[in-house]
Amino acid sequence: MSYNVIFANSQGYVSGKVYYSQIINISNGYFWNGSNVTENPSYATTAKLVTELLSGGIFAYEIPEGLPSGKYRIYFRDRASASAATSDNIVHEKTFIKYSDGAVRFIKFETTVY
Repeated sequence: MSYNVIFANSQGYVSGKVYYSQIINISNGYFWNGSNVTENPSYATTAKLVTELLSGGIFAYEIPEGLPSGKYRIYFRDRASASAATSDNIVHEKTFIKYSDGAVRFIKFETTVY
């Protein structure tokens, strides 16, 4: 497995915490729900857990293969309770383009920490 996004505790991420991501299509505001991009998904279906590598505060995420081509924004949130919630803080975000051949190119490389 290769990861497209990696962020580390040096950027403020804490080992043992639970982070999740949400992907939004920039052109229409629709969310990726794990199988397609949809206008009104349930919040829980849009939240995908982010993997902590080796319990060392380094977290990784792989852009889904099934995601259609387009321009997207991915948000990483700190899960504050047992379930994902709209009140969870955004801790990181990136903009990327997914091409029809499956390639991914990130538009912004800076880290946004809230």
